[in-house]
Amino acid sequence: MQKVTSEKTSETFRRMLSANRSKYGFFLKALDSADIIAKLLFIDTRRAHLLKDAYAVMRDADDIADRDMQPPNEYTPSEYMKKLIAFSEQPHEFGDEMESRLKQCFDLAENIGFNIRKECGLILESLLFDAERYGKQKIFSAEELHAYFDQLDVRGTTIGASKVFMDSEDKVEYVEKLSYASRIFYTLRDLSEDLVAGFINIPKEVVEKNNISKFDLEQTIELSKTNVNYMSMMHEMYNLELKVIEGNYDNPFKKIKKLSKKISAMRAKKKEECRERKRFIQSLPKGIKQWYADEVNKGLLYLSEYKENLENVKLKKLTKSTFYWIYERPAKTFFEEVSQYLG
Repeated sequence: MQKVTSEKTSETFRRMLSANRSKYGFFLKALDSADIIAKLLFIDTRRAHLLKDAYAVMRDADDIADRDMQPPNEYTPSEYMKKLIAFSEQPHEFGDEMESRLKQCFDLAENIGFNIRKECGLILESLLFDAERYGKQKIFSAEELHAYFDQLDVRGTTIGASKVFMDSEDKVEYVEKLSYASRIFYTLRDLSEDLVAGFINIPKEVVEKNNISKFDLEQTIELSKTNVNYMSMMHEMYNLELKVIEGNYDNPFKKIKKLSKKISAMRAKKKEECRERKRFIQSLPKGIKQWYADEVNKGLLYLSEYKENLENVKLKKLTKSTFYWIYERPAKTFFEEVSQYLG
């Protein structure tokens, strides 16, 4: 069962890289580093395997909720999320493939000495929220969005990760700010994709305060469609370029030249992504751009508060290192980049 689950995890990661290497590449490398760090610190490497396997199954569930993957057996995405939630509450031996992967994660956690069923259930409940609002362009209150993100980022992901890293749940209050900063990062980074999918993560109170009109939202959705299509085309061209490089430099004596070509292609793509992100942000209607700027400032503040909190709590080295590479560093890099476009 462990082998099958690990194979499915690898399959999920390959699909993520194929869909968008620049978006997921660094994150997945950071996730892989948990295994290396665990070995260096003489920590049970099963914890690192659990982290990757649990993330992969939740990633697949998220893709089903967002309609990027089809649910099995003619379920609707909402029905399938409910099925997975029920399975998390009462696991059994006769589940489908995804349920079997979930159960393997539950069993591995219990063999190590803790339980993650509640945290996985909370994450799945947040995905059910997405599955049910998909395509509706419904505007929610700040309280409703906070409850959704709290389930996903704090009570689900952060507490679950703390258990995997052998840290106490009592320390969660010290890393909440990192969870909030990370959520802002995901919300802003994925703004175009979310709007095209019908997810509006701008709170109702902000819409009213910033005088964001229906026309502003419609205009931003059209901008988002152009942005998503351009980014997708650019990624496809990048993948084709990598294939050409692999074909032209398959000689083992040309490994250094091949690596140099890959790095050059990656840098060119990164530069073009930044240019397109700048164009998109600067084209946003005034009220939405103000919300975007406020969120960036809020994200930077949360990261600063998180760093201060670290002085008052002693996190495990594995926790601290993994949180830095997976959450803190990507968010900080993004906020600092887009701050330049908002000046």
